[in-house]
Amino acid sequence: MKSKAKVFLTLLTLMIFSVSAMAQRGNPQGASFSGEPRGTCMNIPDLSEEQTEKIRALRLVHMEERTNYRNRVDQLRMEIRALTTGENRNPSRAEALTDELAAVKAEMMKSSLRHREQIRELLTKEQQVFFDSRQGNKSRMGRGNKPGSRGCDYGSPRGGRRR
Repeated sequence: MKSKAKVFLTLLTLMIFSVSAMAQRGNPQGASFSGEPRGTCMNIPDLSEEQTEKIRALRLVHMEERTNYRNRVDQLRMEIRALTTGENRNPSRAEALTDELAAVKAEMMKSSLRHREQIRELLTKEQQVFFDSRQGNKSRMGRGNKPGSRGCDYGSPRGGRRR
């Protein structure tokens, strides 16, 4: 009887660990099922090689721009936090920096809109319809904090990282 209980507990433990390991496996390369890296969203139907290469180039430039904007936003937030807490507070300077933060965020959104329009110009009418139908249609369910899980935003002001 004791040996049956040990075997049962051992099997149960192995099952729990194997189920847990399978649930966390994911895709280690961060690629989608189509083989493209997550977030590239090359799932627009009938893209030619030329369109794909141009979109990738535009996306790279846009990602560099977004990184610069995000760095500036983070820097401004830290400065505002420093100016609104502790002993050396300066509310008027914090307000000025808040205005600057709003301007940077507005420019970031405009950049995203321009990027989306640049991509749209590369597409045929049918592809544009598909592209337009995908804007803002991203499920937030199950996204978590996984690397590369930003989804298909193509610079949509509603997509991407929440700040």
